[in-house]
Amino acid sequence: MLGNQVIKLSSASQEKLKKMYHEYAVAPPPYATFSAKTPGFVVTIYQSGKVMFQGKDAETEAVKWGTPAEKKQASTPNTILPEGFSIDLQDNKLSLASEASLLLAKSANKILEAKA
Repeated sequence: MLGNQVIKLSSASQEKLKKMYHEYAVAPPPYATFSAKTPGFVVTIYQSGKVMFQGKDAETEAVKWGTPAEKKQASTPNTILPEGFSIDLQDNKLSLASEASLLLAKSANKILEAKA
């Protein structure tokens, strides 16, 4: 299974990694200081200090050098509207799921139009 792993390394560890894989060195991509292509993985050191291992042996090789960085999770929307309400920001309209709330929607839309 092909995958990728990202770790953060100190400058000293980056230098050790470069020495270890120097015979596999290839031209690094933009914003990278080093890249090597081995038979089982590609390793790239970025200017940020992050190191990415890609390929079938990426995970096995990455753990030899450090702990994988935690992946960022998508944030959940922070909404103040009750369930069933939504705002169309392009049209400045408040939408409601319930017909019983139509009057409230009309009032809210008037407020939004007055502010626009």
